Amino acid sequence: MNLLILSRHMVIGSREVSMKFKYLLICAFLIIKSLDSYSQWYPQNSNTTEWLNSVFFIDSTNGWVVGNNGIILHTCDGGDNWDMQNSGIDTALWSVFFIDQNNGWAAGVLGNIIYTNDGGQIWEDQNSGTNQNLFSLYIHDLNKGWAVGYGVILFTNDGGNTWNHQSFDQVYYLMSVFFIDSIHGWIVGGEPWSNIMLYTSDGGSIWNQQYSPSGRWLHSNSFTDLYNGWVVGESTILYTKDCGITWIEQTSPAPYDLFSICMADTCNGWAVGYSGSIINTSDGGNTWKDQNSGTNKHFYSVFFIDTNHGWAVGQGGLIIHTNNGGFVNINDSKQYNKQINIRNYPNPVVDYTVIEYQFNKPSQVRIDIFDQSGRHIEKLSNEYQSKGIHRIIWNTNGYSPGIYFYRISINNTTTAKKVIIFK
Repeated sequence: MNLLILSRHMVIGSREVSMKFKYLLICAFLIIKSLDSYSQWYPQNSNTTEWLNSVFFIDSTNGWVVGNNGIILHTCDGGDNWDMQNSGIDTALWSVFFIDQNNGWAAGVLGNIIYTNDGGQIWEDQNSGTNQNLFSLYIHDLNKGWAVGYGVILFTNDGGNTWNHQSFDQVYYLMSVFFIDSIHGWIVGGEPWSNIMLYTSDGGSIWNQQYSPSGRWLHSNSFTDLYNGWVVGESTILYTKDCGITWIEQTSPAPYDLFSICMADTCNGWAVGYSGSIINTSDGGNTWKDQNSGTNKHFYSVFFIDTNHGWAVGQGGLIIHTNNGGFVNINDSKQYNKQINIRNYPNPVVDYTVIEYQFNKPSQVRIDIFDQSGRHIEKLSNEYQSKGIHRIIWNTNGYSPGIYFYRISINNTTTAKKVIIFK
């Protein structure tokens, strides 16, 4: 029902709706219109304002984030809660990489490399043999790994007990390293007005330069197999289908720098960057489309474990998450609307509202509450439920009057509806 028509018929304490309530209804109309047409990313509470530089997950629940001042965050519930870990250092960490739930590495400023074998309860220093800043890690297994930074490529064959330099005769900021197996890998980077692309087919004993059609600084790379790979940088997306022998430019809708890319498979990928930019492709980069992040803060890292579950981190403690690939338009989900009915009553709300929903097959159901700014404020439910009609009560006591949203995720489909608290 049109909200302006609805407002003419509502009576709250009198025959005339207050100016305050009219204002809330109009705001709700405008926000819902934008919410319906935008993507499904939502913020998570990092409990820090430090810049976050890298995110890594090993599955849908266990992940780590590193950032400035040696900060390390860990979650074991997909990011609903983030806990601080003690890195033992107070300088910036730029990259984090785990090979399982226990064994992980982080690297950063002044050649710092730290390692944990217990999921981050204890982090220990490793001797990198350099004092140059390290920007990226790639760990193949418990023994082999690489770290790159300003004019330096490091390799370990013993889990980081020793790090050795690999030959590279030019001085560039090497920003990202990616290996598809134990011998085939790529490095990208640059400096003002130029870039560098390197490739090895022998684990790094020899690094050969590849030709880039772009002269712009390159920040991040991601490969899905030996042949298909993508690189992002200063208003740049590059793609190869032949192991990097040739690279072609793809069109980016983002007018700003892109700092990180993650391809879930040869079709689906995401890149993030300056001023809240998130772009997505579902056709291997033939077309890239904007997704709405809900912020204008810079993103520095994005990570997806599959085509649905992803996280992006960045400026000022920013962490956002999606569990549906970030691109579901709830107005376009006609089949979903046929299978699932959702409502809440009463609405507007004084002290509580009942959220009622019905679906026709057993499903994983999660219900979250957000305020008008998109900040996550409460999780009402996250459990596997049988088909049929379900109801849950949201107690609104303690919340200020205003516009709120409850979001229901059932399996991999998400919708959101408004709640107006009026006291």
